[in-house]
Amino acid sequence: MRSILLNGVHHQLAPESTITQRAINPWKAQVRQTGGREYSDFGQAELEEYFDFRNGIGKNRGIGSDARLDFSEGVDFSIEGQAVLGPLVTSTSINALSAPSITNEDFETDVSPASGFGWTEGSGDWLIVSDPRTGTYAWQNTTVVVGENIYQDLTGYMGGVEYTFTIYIKCLNANDTVKLGINDGVTSTTFGTAVGNTGYTQVTVTKAISSGATQLRIIAQIAVAGAGGNIVFDDAAISVTAAGTFTPVNFIDFQSATYCYGDIGILKWNGSTWDYVVLFTNPIDALVITDSTDEYLVVTAALSGIYSIDGSAWLVASSFFTPSSTNDPDSAWTNEANAIDDDETSYATVSGADKFLELIFSPPVTADECRIYCSDGASGDANANIDFYYDGAWNDVFDGTVAGAEWVTKKNAAGVKFVEKIRIESSDGNTFRLWEIDIEAHIHGYLANFDNRLYYIHNDGTHVCYSTAKDIDDYAGGFELTGNYGTVYDFFAGKLLADGSNTLYFCGTEGLFSLDTTNELAYQQEVAYPPITNAGNVGMYWNANVWVSTGYGILKIAPSTATFVGPDQDDGLPSTYQGKVYDFATVNNWLVFCVNGGTTDKSSILKRNSSLGGNLQVYTTSTTNKPIAGIHHSPSSLYTNGRLWFGEGTGIKYMMFPDTTSNVKQISTYEYSGANLLENGNFEAGD
Repeated sequence: MRSILLNGVHHQLAPESTITQRAINPWKAQVRQTGGREYSDFGQAELEEYFDFRNGIGKNRGIGSDARLDFSEGVDFSIEGQAVLGPLVTSTSINALSAPSITNEDFETDVSPASGFGWTEGSGDWLIVSDPRTGTYAWQNTTVVVGENIYQDLTGYMGGVEYTFTIYIKCLNANDTVKLGINDGVTSTTFGTAVGNTGYTQVTVTKAISSGATQLRIIAQIAVAGAGGNIVFDDAAISVTAAGTFTPVNFIDFQSATYCYGDIGILKWNGSTWDYVVLFTNPIDALVITDSTDEYLVVTAALSGIYSIDGSAWLVASSFFTPSSTNDPDSAWTNEANAIDDDETSYATVSGADKFLELIFSPPVTADECRIYCSDGASGDANANIDFYYDGAWNDVFDGTVAGAEWVTKKNAAGVKFVEKIRIESSDGNTFRLWEIDIEAHIHGYLANFDNRLYYIHNDGTHVCYSTAKDIDDYAGGFELTGNYGTVYDFFAGKLLADGSNTLYFCGTEGLFSLDTTNELAYQQEVAYPPITNAGNVGMYWNANVWVSTGYGILKIAPSTATFVGPDQDDGLPSTYQGKVYDFATVNNWLVFCVNGGTTDKSSILKRNSSLGGNLQVYTTSTTNKPIAGIHHSPSSLYTNGRLWFGEGTGIKYMMFPDTTSNVKQISTYEYSGANLLENGNFEAGD
C-alpha cells in the first residue's frame, strides 16, 4: 500500500486514492464520514518540517507574518495546532412578487352606500344590475358624464413595482368610452387607452409606480360620453409584472432584520426566504442612521435615494431646497430676492414676456422636480415657462398654466439631473408674481453618518451634501470639491491618524482622501495604489487603522506607516483564483474580505487577524463566473452563532460566523461543511 513519509514516519494512503501536486495546495484532503472533524494525530511529527506547505499544517496558522497567505480549500488552519473543517454554506431563495387584492372585484356586492363595498364613487350615479359578464351582478353608471369615475385605494402594494389594472366594460351607446388610471400619490395619474364597445370589452392600464409611492389607487373613468345610454362595469383585476433576476449588491441589518439590496430592489429576510419590500433600480449604498425623531434605513443610487422607518413603507429620500441666489439678466424683475426668502407673503414681479429670472443653487442639486408658488396678479392662474439648467444647457421642464397663489409641483420628464439653476418667465406677458420657488434635493451617492448629520458624496467626488443636524431628511446644503477623484466607491467616518480628531474619508480609483467639512476641502492621503477599475472599492476606519482595498490587495494605514497586507502578498492567490478585493466586514479582531474573481476566476472570502496578520481562506466558489461582490456579518444576538451573508453571482448565501470566539470547536452547535477533510493522518485526494 502506498504511503507518505513525513519525519521518518510512513503514513498509509487509503486504497485507490491519488496524490495531486500543485504549487498552492499539495493535497486535497478529506476526512471520511466515520472520522473526526480535526487533524490532530501527527503526534511524532515535527510541525516545522512542513511549515511552508500552503495547504499544510502551518505552525503559525497564517499568523506571525503580516503578509502571509494560507489558502486551504474547505479546511480552517487559524487555530494553533489544529485543522478544522470549513463552515457549512447555505443557499437561500427569493419569493416572487404578489399583487394586492381588489375588494368587490367582481361587483357582486350592492353599490349603495357608495363607499361601503371597496369602490368609492368619485362622481356620477351608480347602481347594481343583473347584466354581468360573469357571476350574478355588475355595476352600471347611469349618468355617463365625462370624468365620472369609481376608484379604490389598495393595500399591500409595493413601491417600484409595475402593476396592470384591468376591467370589463359594456357601453349601451357605441360612442361612449372608458379609460383606466393608476395613481401612486407621488407622480401624475397614468391613464390607459380609452375603450368603448357595445359588448363586454377589457380595458387596461399599466404603470410602474414610484419607489416612494404613498398609495396605489386604481381608477375607472368615463373618457367620452355620447348622447344617452349607460355603461356597465364587471370583473376588475390587478396583476404584477415579474421582478426579473435579482443580483445582490450588499446587506444591512435594521431593526432586528437583515435586508439585501440588489440591482432591482431591496429584500428582507423572513427567517427562511427573502421577500421583496420595494423595487429600486441600481442601489449602491445603504446606511442606518438615527436623528431626533426616528431611526432610518436609507438606500441610495447614483442620483436618487429612498428611506424607511419600519422596513415596509418606503419614501423618496428628498426635501425641497430654496435657491441660494438670483440673476436677472434683463433687469426686468423687481424685488427678485423675495422669490427665495421662504416667505409666501412677499413676491418678485415682472410684466412682459421672455423675461427670465434665474434661480441659482450652490452647489448644484440632484433633482427631478420643483415646486412653485406664483400668480397672475394677486391670485389668478398664471402662464409660466420653467427650465432647468444641467448638462451644460437649459432644458424645458414646463410651459403652461399654473394654478394661482398655491403650491404646484412640476416634474422634469427627463428624470433626476444635477441641476445648477432654474429659470422662470411669464409666457403670456401679463403681470406675473413669483412668491416662492424650491427644488427637490435628492439624497444620493455614497453615505456617511458624521457630526449628527447625514453626509452624501457624488460618485465622482466633486459634490458633497449634508442634512440638517439631527434631521437627516432635511437638506441643509453642500459644497463643491475641485480635483481629480476618479470614481468614488466608498465614504466613511473615522479619525485622523495624526491626532485622532474625527473626520470623513472617501476612496476610489485615484486614492484615499480625508474630507475637512469645516473648510470644505479634500486632502489626498500620502499613500498610493494603481488607479485601476475598482481600486478603492471599499474602505473603513477600524482598530485605529484605515483600511482600503487597492484593486487586488489591501492597504493598512497606521500613523506614519502604510503596509500592503492583502491576498496579492506572499506567493499570492493561485491562477484562476485571483480577483479584486470588493468588500470588508469585521468580526471581533478579524477583517473578513471578499475577492471578486469576475467572470474568469473563482471568487473567495478570506479573513485576516488585525493584530497578528496573515490571510486565511474561508470559502471559495466551486466554479468561475460566480462573483462575490458584497459580504456582511450579522451578530450572534440576531442569528445563532452569528452569520456571514454574501452574494454569489445572482444567489444569496450565508454561513455561521461566530463573534463570541474564533475557535469554532468551542461551539457545539456550529455547522461544518461536509467535504474536504483530513482523517487519521491520511490525505484523501480526488474525493
